[in-house]
Amino acid sequence: MNRYYSYDHLDLEGREDCKSYYEVSEEGVYLRSITCNKGIWTNSYIQLEDNEFFLPEAILEQEDKEFLTEISRVEFTNALQLSQASFKTEWIEFKSRAMSLCEGEISCFYPQGVVIKLNELFYGLADYDQCAKVVPSEQMYPGTPVHFIVDSIDEENYILHLTIRV
Repeated sequence: MNRYYSYDHLDLEGREDCKSYYEVSEEGVYLRSITCNKGIWTNSYIQLEDNEFFLPEAILEQEDKEFLTEISRVEFTNALQLSQASFKTEWIEFKSRAMSLCEGEISCFYPQGVVIKLNELFYGLADYDQCAKVVPSEQMYPGTPVHFIVDSIDEENYILHLTIRV
């Protein structure tokens, strides 16, 4: 069962009006991250202004939890919805053409799989093992072009689930 945490950046960094929210697996792997910095929301599944993703790469260790506050799934979901609110219209328009998309490039690697940049505001997510069967290991890095089939649309996370093809 996943756990949910918040982190107030004022406590350790002195940054006022900045709070992050995390979903973490039982194994301590960060799955989703949301930050509100002075009223501007960022979400680990929606394109960021500087094109950088921000899931913590380290496993959440017990000693790290002293800096976090455990929250409910409901509180995390509320933050998630706030982070998506300004993208709702674009998401609806994007979904109408999503099934016709078939090309993109590897953007980064998340614990959930390979994040694929679609040259859109939104991204796709492909299974790492399936991707590795199609893309040679020496080409499994950000910027590598890939072709894919859209398997499903993930309404909760505003992301497409993809199958990479040759």
